[in-house]
Amino acid sequence: MKNKLSILIPFFLLAVACAEDPAPNIEPEQASIVIENDVRYASTLPDADNSLTIQFKATSTSALYGYEGDLYLHAGVISEGTWLYVPAKWETNVPKCKMTQKGTNVWTITLSPSIREWFASGETPVTKLGVVIRSADGTRKGVDKDLFINVTDMKYNAFQPAAIVRKTLPSNVRHGINIIDDKTVTLVLYDKDTNGSHKDFAHIIGDFNGWKLSNDEKSQMFRDDAASCWWITLTGLDADKEYAFQYYVGMKDGDPIRLADAYSRKILDPDNDKYILSTTYPNLQPYPSGAIGIASVFQIK
Repeated sequence: MKNKLSILIPFFLLAVACAEDPAPNIEPEQASIVIENDVRYASTLPDADNSLTIQFKATSTSALYGYEGDLYLHAGVISEGTWLYVPAKWETNVPKCKMTQKGTNVWTITLSPSIREWFASGETPVTKLGVVIRSADGTRKGVDKDLFINVTDMKYNAFQPAAIVRKTLPSNVRHGINIIDDKTVTLVLYDKDTNGSHKDFAHIIGDFNGWKLSNDEKSQMFRDDAASCWWITLTGLDADKEYAFQYYVGMKDGDPIRLADAYSRKILDPDNDKYILSTTYPNLQPYPSGAIGIASVFQIK
């Protein structure tokens, strides 16, 4: 049975308290700790299957200090560097995101019956939330930058990349998409920064593997340090079919991200493809449900 007890996560912009603007009451067992400047949250880590109450107090330095209109929470589940399951666009006000004013310069909102259900995030692991508190017209923000809340998820686990497998890059291939024959493609991703460092892992995900990450030859890329590249060879492809794909890269201690291939001649864009008329580009491939952000496309023939 899910714990319905809300975990209080207060966001404070601290200032010297004055009699006409008292600080909101915080239960002793929910003492907060500072995570950055004047932003605070409860020491108890929220769980995805519990409800979550967010509290905001504006001080004189906030653009929302003395604001009398409605406030809204703009929030999303952070996955692979992207905001997912955001309930509404920035300029759209929906009832579930409206905050309740509890006093002068103090507002709260509860994500219930649980964080997961509030976002309707399905089987996506919920380990971090991004939040912004804004005015109804979207012109003011309570805090200038995006705020993030770490969350535990005991139900769904995020993908765990395996250790690097090193293997020499095949000859006669270059960065990007390499057509080897009618059934074979080699993908090569350059990865080396100005300090000589590289990502801890690189995988591919796409139509050819059902958009499933795995630590095998279907998804995990090899590393060639001499060439400063990650690479993988795909076999058994249909020469007449278009394949959409993305690179999945990251560091062990950070959030993974998805990348399109910089050398791809065709991409799928979830935000802008809808504006392409069929008369301009007939039979445009639908944006794949397993993708996040811009995806690359290749076709052997």
